[in-house]
Amino acid sequence: MSTYCSIANVEIFGPDLAKRLTQTMGDGLDPRAALAAIWDVVGRANRYAQETSPRREANRGQRDAALYTLVESVRVIGEALRPFLPTTASRILTHLNLSPEPGWLPALAWGQLRPGTLVEPPTPLFPHLTE
Repeated sequence: MSTYCSIANVEIFGPDLAKRLTQTMGDGLDPRAALAAIWDVVGRANRYAQETSPRREANRGQRDAALYTLVESVRVIGEALRPFLPTTASRILTHLNLSPEPGWLPALAWGQLRPGTLVEPPTPLFPHLTE
């Protein structure tokens, strides 16, 4: 297991995600737009991982902040996917040693991952099919 340490400043990827999902799944009932909002957060987290390269960061504080930000992004993405891919969302949260929160939209709030949370070694969510 890996530990993500306490940090003070993190970059927030999805501050408007809950609002966007409420609009697209509530009044508009547009699952395609809701999924686009989620994949937007996935894209921003991926770009952040490439830009910060936490595995190469020598400064422990910056590395810990980047890792926390990325793991919290994965948590938010896992929670956001619950209505669309429930099994996959559950597996994402299980990798983080978490259970789904009772309320779907409140679970999307940033900063709910406790610093120091132990995470499981990653395994593919969608393994490649072999012939």
